[in-house]
Formats: sequence, structure tokens, C-alpha cells
Amino acid sequence: MDDLLPLLLSFPPHPPPAHPLSNEEYDRQIRTLLQVLNQTPGSRLIGKIAGGGDLLDILDPSINTLPYLYALLAHINNVQSNNGKQTSNASSKPVLPTGALWPKMVDFLECFDPIQVRYAGHEWRRVVEMVAKSAKAVSKVLHPGN
Repeated sequence: MDDLLPLLLSFPPHPPPAHPLSNEEYDRQIRTLLQVLNQTPGSRLIGKIAGGGDLLDILDPSINTLPYLYALLAHINNVQSNNGKQTSNASSKPVLPTGALWPKMVDFLECFDPIQVRYAGHEWRRVVEMVAKSAKAVSKVLHPGN
């Protein structure tokens, strides 16, 4: 994980450079990052970081939107796999509003970088759908007649 972290933190440049990236350079760098993320097994994205914690504790979703999104999805997939199903089912406790991943999902949706998310629309939609399904599952428990 220690070799992966610098790559995940490398885009976008932070603090921003004196001269902003050109559109072409931005596109090239973000596509390179996406290639790394798509080739990285989910198990590496949920692994512990030296010194404790995991990527969701280190990455800032407003700056490192794509690495955060991929790490979040790796955690969601891990929870679902541990429940014996690889679906978008929201019945897994960690993704419910009282679960450990809920605040991570909501925080991400409140502050993600929309420019970065344009490059990962399908993945972003999976998080949106998970939040909606989780909220609906809890709503049915709290208000069974609805």
C-alpha cells in the first residue's frame, strides 16, 4: 500500500501549481490515474496504511475524488462479498445510516469534485444508488406502511 499512496495523492497536484494544468494535461493525468485505479485490486484499496487507518481516513474526497471513490467502492464490495452476495443490496449493516461506511458515503457525495467524477460516472452512480437503497431500507423499517 505504501507504494500506491503517492500515486493516489499525486493528482490533482496539491497545492495547485502556479500555472493551472491545461485541459490536455489534466485529461492525460487523470486518465493515467484511472488506469492505475482500474488495475489495482480492491483488496489493496481497503488495506491498512502504515501507521494505521486506511485510504478513506487519509484521502480528502474533495481533492482526491477518484481514489476516494474507488476505495469507497472497494469497501462496499468487500462488505457485500462478506455477506455472500456481490450485488447492490443495501441490507449490509456497514452501508446503512448507522453503519461505518454511511458517513464516508455521505461525506463523499457532499464534497466530491464534479470535474473528476465526469471520468467515473458509472462508479459515482453506484455510490448514489447505494446511499438511496440504504436510506430506503432504513425508512421501511422506521415506517413499515410506506
